[in-house]
Amino acid sequence: MNGNDDDSLIKKDTLKGLIGKYHKSKTVQAIEQAAKSSSVIEVGLSLLTLFPLMSEENYTDNDLKQTYDFVSSSGIDLPIFLYNYHNVPTIVNGAKRFLCAKKMGLSSIKAVYVNGPLETILAYVIENLLIDKSNGLVMAYAYKMLMDRFGFKEKDIRELTNLSHGQINNFLRLNKLSPKVKKLIILGQLTSAKGRLLVPFETDVQWDLAKRFIGLSVRECEKEARKVSLDPSALKKEESFSYVKENGRIIIQSSSNRQLNIIADLLDRIKRGEK
Repeated sequence: MNGNDDDSLIKKDTLKGLIGKYHKSKTVQAIEQAAKSSSVIEVGLSLLTLFPLMSEENYTDNDLKQTYDFVSSSGIDLPIFLYNYHNVPTIVNGAKRFLCAKKMGLSSIKAVYVNGPLETILAYVIENLLIDKSNGLVMAYAYKMLMDRFGFKEKDIRELTNLSHGQINNFLRLNKLSPKVKKLIILGQLTSAKGRLLVPFETDVQWDLAKRFIGLSVRECEKEARKVSLDPSALKKEESFSYVKENGRIIIQSSSNRQLNIIADLLDRIKRGEK
Protein backbone atom coordinates (compact mmCIF):
# COMPACT_ATOMS: atom_id res chain seq x y z
CA MET A 1 0.00 0.00 0.00
CA ASN A 2 1.43 3.41 -0.98
CA GLY A 3 -0.63 5.42 1.51
CA ASN A 4 0.83 5.89 4.99
CA ASP A 5 -1.27 4.28 7.75
CA ASP A 6 -0.66 7.35 9.93
CA ASP A 7 -0.75 10.47 7.80
CA SER A 8 0.45 12.61 10.71
CA LEU A 9 3.87 10.93 10.46
CA ILE A 10 4.68 12.83 7.27
CA LYS A 11 8.31 14.03 7.28
CA LYS A 12 7.86 17.78 6.99
CA ASP A 13 11.57 18.56 6.48
CA THR A 14 11.70 16.11 3.60
CA LEU A 15 8.53 17.60 2.14
CA LYS A 16 9.90 21.15 2.36
CA GLY A 17 12.97 20.08 0.40
CA LEU A 18 10.84 18.53 -2.33
CA ILE A 19 8.62 21.45 -3.25
CA GLY A 20 9.30 24.64 -5.21
CA LYS A 21 7.44 27.95 -5.24
CA TYR A 22 4.91 28.82 -7.96
CA HIS A 23 6.73 26.84 -10.65
CA LYS A 24 7.18 23.23 -11.57
CA SER A 25 9.74 21.85 -9.13
CA LYS A 26 11.96 18.83 -9.76
CA THR A 27 9.41 16.76 -7.85
CA VAL A 28 6.61 17.70 -10.22
CA GLN A 29 8.81 17.24 -13.27
CA ALA A 30 10.01 13.82 -12.10
CA ILE A 31 6.48 12.55 -11.43
CA GLU A 32 5.13 13.84 -14.72
CA GLN A 33 8.11 12.45 -16.65
CA ALA A 34 7.61 9.01 -15.06
CA ALA A 35 3.89 9.16 -15.87
CA LYS A 36 4.69 9.40 -19.58
CA SER A 37 5.96 5.82 -19.54
CA SER A 38 3.02 4.51 -17.49
CA SER A 39 0.16 2.62 -19.10
CA VAL A 40 -3.00 4.62 -19.73
CA ILE A 41 -6.11 2.90 -18.39
CA GLU A 42 -9.82 3.64 -18.43
CA VAL A 43 -11.32 3.98 -14.93
CA GLY A 44 -14.95 4.33 -13.86
CA LEU A 45 -15.67 7.71 -12.31
CA SER A 46 -17.62 6.11 -9.47
CA LEU A 47 -14.44 4.34 -8.30
CA LEU A 48 -12.42 7.54 -7.91
CA THR A 49 -11.98 10.02 -5.08
CA LEU A 50 -10.03 13.25 -4.72
CA PHE A 51 -6.86 13.41 -2.63
CA PRO A 52 -7.69 14.58 0.95
CA LEU A 53 -6.40 18.11 0.29
CA MET A 54 -9.17 18.64 -2.28
CA SER A 55 -12.95 18.78 -1.95
CA GLU A 56 -15.37 18.66 -4.86
CA GLU A 57 -17.70 21.07 -3.07
CA ASN A 58 -15.20 23.93 -3.23
CA TYR A 59 -14.86 24.14 -7.02
CA THR A 60 -17.09 26.69 -8.73
CA ASP A 61 -18.49 26.65 -12.25
CA ASN A 62 -16.13 29.55 -12.91
CA ASP A 63 -13.16 27.45 -11.76
CA LEU A 64 -14.19 24.71 -14.19
CA LYS A 65 -15.29 26.89 -17.12
CA GLN A 66 -12.04 27.00 -19.09
CA THR A 67 -11.48 23.25 -18.72
CA TYR A 68 -15.14 22.44 -19.40
CA ASP A 69 -15.29 24.58 -22.56
CA PHE A 70 -12.20 22.81 -23.91
CA VAL A 71 -13.04 19.19 -23.03
CA SER A 72 -16.70 19.48 -24.05
CA SER A 73 -15.60 20.27 -27.60
CA SER A 74 -12.32 18.32 -27.83
CA GLY A 75 -12.84 15.46 -25.39
CA ILE A 76 -10.69 14.44 -22.41
CA ASP A 77 -7.54 12.95 -23.93
CA LEU A 78 -5.10 13.99 -21.21
CA PRO A 79 -5.24 11.34 -18.47
CA ILE A 80 -5.71 12.20 -14.82
CA PHE A 81 -3.05 11.06 -12.33
CA LEU A 82 -3.99 8.49 -9.68
CA TYR A 83 -2.22 7.38 -6.51
CA ASN A 84 -3.07 4.21 -4.61
CA TYR A 85 -3.87 5.97 -1.33
CA HIS A 86 -4.98 3.55 1.39
CA ASN A 87 -5.93 1.08 -1.38
CA VAL A 88 -8.27 3.59 -3.07
CA PRO A 89 -7.59 5.07 -6.55
CA THR A 90 -7.13 8.71 -5.58
CA ILE A 91 -6.82 11.70 -7.91
CA VAL A 92 -3.65 13.74 -7.32
CA ASN A 93 -3.76 15.69 -10.58
CA GLY A 94 -6.66 16.31 -12.93
CA ALA A 95 -9.39 17.20 -10.43
CA LYS A 96 -10.96 19.68 -12.83
CA ARG A 97 -10.99 17.17 -15.69
CA PHE A 98 -12.59 14.63 -13.34
CA LEU A 99 -15.28 17.09 -12.24
CA CYS A 100 -15.95 18.13 -15.83
CA ALA A 101 -16.29 14.48 -16.84
CA LYS A 102 -18.94 14.05 -14.13
CA LYS A 103 -20.67 17.22 -15.27
CA MET A 104 -20.72 15.92 -18.84
CA GLY A 105 -22.33 12.65 -17.71
CA LEU A 106 -19.37 10.45 -18.64
CA SER A 107 -18.98 7.11 -16.90
CA SER A 108 -15.20 6.72 -17.16
CA ILE A 109 -11.99 8.66 -17.75
CA LYS A 110 -8.42 7.96 -18.90
CA ALA A 111 -5.88 7.72 -16.09
CA VAL A 112 -2.31 6.75 -15.20
CA TYR A 113 -0.95 5.70 -11.81
CA VAL A 114 1.96 7.52 -10.19
CA ASN A 115 4.10 6.00 -7.45
CA GLY A 116 6.39 7.14 -4.68
CA PRO A 117 6.51 7.96 -0.97
CA LEU A 118 3.52 9.83 0.41
CA GLU A 119 5.77 12.86 1.11
CA THR A 120 6.54 13.11 -2.60
CA ILE A 121 2.90 12.77 -3.62
CA LEU A 122 1.83 15.34 -1.03
CA ALA A 123 4.45 17.79 -2.35
CA TYR A 124 3.18 17.14 -5.86
CA VAL A 125 -0.44 17.90 -4.91
CA ILE A 126 0.48 21.06 -2.97
CA GLU A 127 2.67 22.31 -5.80
CA ASN A 128 -0.17 21.96 -8.30
CA LEU A 129 -2.66 23.63 -5.96
CA LEU A 130 -0.31 26.59 -5.46
CA ILE A 131 -0.19 27.34 -9.18
CA ASP A 132 -3.91 26.72 -9.65
CA LYS A 133 -6.24 29.69 -10.17
CA SER A 134 -9.28 28.36 -8.31
CA ASN A 135 -11.22 30.31 -5.66
CA GLY A 136 -9.83 30.83 -2.16
CA LEU A 137 -11.91 28.07 -0.59
CA VAL A 138 -9.86 25.47 -2.48
CA MET A 139 -6.62 26.52 -0.75
CA ALA A 140 -8.41 27.23 2.55
CA TYR A 141 -9.58 23.61 2.62
CA ALA A 142 -6.15 22.28 1.58
CA TYR A 143 -4.36 24.12 4.39
CA LYS A 144 -6.97 23.03 6.93
CA MET A 145 -6.53 19.40 5.90
CA LEU A 146 -2.74 19.72 6.14
CA MET A 147 -3.24 20.74 9.77
CA ASP A 148 -6.12 18.44 10.71
CA ARG A 149 -5.12 15.26 8.88
CA PHE A 150 -1.38 15.50 8.32
CA GLY A 151 -0.39 17.18 11.61
CA PHE A 152 1.01 20.38 10.13
CA LYS A 153 1.39 23.59 12.10
CA GLU A 154 0.77 26.97 10.50
CA LYS A 155 4.56 27.50 10.59
CA ASP A 156 5.07 24.27 8.61
CA ILE A 157 2.72 25.50 5.89
CA ARG A 158 4.55 28.84 5.71
CA GLU A 159 7.88 27.09 5.28
CA LEU A 160 6.46 24.67 2.75
CA THR A 161 4.73 27.24 0.54
CA ASN A 162 6.89 30.34 1.13
CA LEU A 163 3.70 32.28 1.84
CA SER A 164 3.55 34.81 4.68
CA HIS A 165 1.69 34.37 7.97
CA GLY A 166 -0.89 36.88 6.74
CA GLN A 167 -1.47 35.04 3.45
CA ILE A 168 -1.89 31.66 5.13
CA ASN A 169 -4.14 33.14 7.82
CA ASN A 170 -6.34 34.83 5.21
CA PHE A 171 -6.98 31.45 3.61
CA LEU A 172 -7.56 29.64 6.90
CA ARG A 173 -10.09 32.26 8.03
CA LEU A 174 -12.37 31.32 5.13
CA ASN A 175 -12.96 27.95 6.80
CA LYS A 176 -14.83 29.78 9.58
CA LEU A 177 -17.55 31.02 7.23
CA SER A 178 -21.01 29.48 7.46
CA PRO A 179 -21.97 26.93 4.76
CA LYS A 180 -24.47 29.38 3.23
CA VAL A 181 -21.84 32.10 2.87
CA LYS A 182 -19.34 29.62 1.41
CA LYS A 183 -22.03 28.73 -1.12
CA LEU A 184 -22.15 32.38 -2.25
CA ILE A 185 -18.39 32.24 -2.90
CA ILE A 186 -18.75 28.96 -4.77
CA LEU A 187 -21.56 30.45 -6.88
CA GLY A 188 -19.33 33.43 -7.68
CA GLN A 189 -21.65 35.92 -5.99
CA LEU A 190 -19.12 36.77 -3.29
CA THR A 191 -15.32 37.03 -3.49
CA SER A 192 -12.92 35.52 -0.98
CA ALA A 193 -11.82 39.04 0.00
CA LYS A 194 -15.41 39.96 0.91
CA GLY A 195 -15.87 36.62 2.65
CA ARG A 196 -12.95 37.30 5.00
CA LEU A 197 -14.70 40.44 6.25
CA LEU A 198 -17.57 38.26 7.52
CA VAL A 199 -15.47 35.90 9.66
CA PRO A 200 -15.73 37.87 12.97
CA PHE A 201 -19.55 37.81 12.90
CA GLU A 202 -22.03 35.21 14.14
CA THR A 203 -23.59 32.88 11.56
CA ASP A 204 -26.88 34.73 11.14
CA VAL A 205 -25.11 38.10 10.89
CA GLN A 206 -22.66 36.65 8.35
CA TRP A 207 -25.56 35.69 6.10
CA ASP A 208 -27.46 38.97 6.37
CA LEU A 209 -24.30 41.00 5.82
CA ALA A 210 -23.20 38.76 2.93
CA LYS A 211 -26.44 39.54 1.10
CA ARG A 212 -25.69 43.23 1.53
CA PHE A 213 -22.18 42.74 0.13
CA ILE A 214 -23.46 41.50 -3.24
CA GLY A 215 -22.96 44.29 -5.76
CA LEU A 216 -20.67 46.35 -3.51
CA SER A 217 -16.95 46.99 -3.88
CA VAL A 218 -14.58 45.57 -1.26
CA ARG A 219 -14.08 49.04 0.17
CA GLU A 220 -17.84 49.54 0.50
CA CYS A 221 -18.09 46.12 2.16
CA GLU A 222 -15.41 47.14 4.65
CA LYS A 223 -17.50 50.19 5.57
CA GLU A 224 -20.64 48.05 5.98
CA ALA A 225 -18.78 45.53 8.16
CA ARG A 226 -17.33 48.30 10.31
CA LYS A 227 -20.75 49.90 10.69
CA VAL A 228 -22.40 46.64 11.81
CA SER A 229 -19.46 45.84 14.11
CA LEU A 230 -19.95 49.15 15.91
CA ASP A 231 -23.76 49.04 15.81
CA PRO A 232 -25.32 45.57 15.25
CA SER A 233 -28.75 47.18 14.95
CA ALA A 234 -27.59 48.86 11.73
CA LEU A 235 -28.04 45.52 9.98
CA LYS A 236 -31.73 45.46 10.87
CA LYS A 237 -32.47 48.86 9.36
CA GLU A 238 -34.45 48.24 6.20
CA GLU A 239 -33.22 49.53 2.88
CA SER A 240 -35.57 52.05 1.30
CA PHE A 241 -36.29 51.88 -2.41
CA SER A 242 -38.70 53.70 -4.73
CA TYR A 243 -38.95 54.72 -8.36
CA VAL A 244 -41.16 56.96 -10.50
CA LYS A 245 -41.80 56.92 -14.27
CA GLU A 246 -41.80 60.49 -15.52
CA ASN A 247 -41.68 61.88 -19.09
CA GLY A 248 -39.70 59.00 -20.56
CA ARG A 249 -37.46 58.75 -17.51
CA ILE A 250 -37.31 56.51 -14.49
CA ILE A 251 -36.25 58.27 -11.30
CA ILE A 252 -34.86 55.85 -8.71
CA GLN A 253 -34.26 56.53 -5.05
CA SER A 254 -32.52 54.08 -2.75
CA SER A 255 -30.70 54.19 0.57
CA SER A 256 -28.57 51.23 -0.55
CA ASN A 257 -25.46 51.43 -2.74
CA ARG A 258 -25.84 47.70 -3.24
CA GLN A 259 -29.27 48.13 -4.85
CA LEU A 260 -28.04 51.01 -7.00
CA ASN A 261 -25.01 49.02 -8.19
CA ILE A 262 -27.21 46.06 -9.14
CA ILE A 263 -29.56 48.37 -11.09
CA ALA A 264 -26.61 50.11 -12.79
CA ASP A 265 -25.18 46.72 -13.85
CA LEU A 266 -28.58 45.71 -15.24
CA LEU A 267 -28.91 48.97 -17.19
CA ASP A 268 -25.41 48.50 -18.63
CA ARG A 269 -26.38 45.03 -19.83
CA ILE A 270 -29.55 46.38 -21.44
CA LYS A 271 -27.50 49.11 -23.12
CA ARG A 272 -25.14 46.48 -24.52
CA GLY A 273 -28.10 44.46 -25.77
CA GLU A 274 -27.51 41.53 -23.43
CA LYS A 275 -30.34 39.42 -22.04
